[in-house]
Amino acid sequence: MTEHFTAAPGHGTTLAEAAVAAGAHAVVAVGGDGTVNEVVQGFLRCRSEAGAAPSTRLAVLPAGTGNDLCLHFGW
Repeated sequence: MTEHFTAAPGHGTTLAEAAVAAGAHAVVAVGGDGTVNEVVQGFLRCRSEAGAAPSTRLAVLPAGTGNDLCLHFGW
């Protein structure tokens, strides 16, 4: 397991894209809605480049202040 921390806006997208491209088994997004959004964008970039869905799994560990995503899904 390798931990990566975002350093600036958009960095979550870059980190997730690199992990998916490297064939990571899973990516865990720990943070709020913005963090989850960035990580999903990284997954989508890999999908558009490869033409197929990546096999990397995405897990979300809510740690934000608003957590609208959690409220929406009833988590």
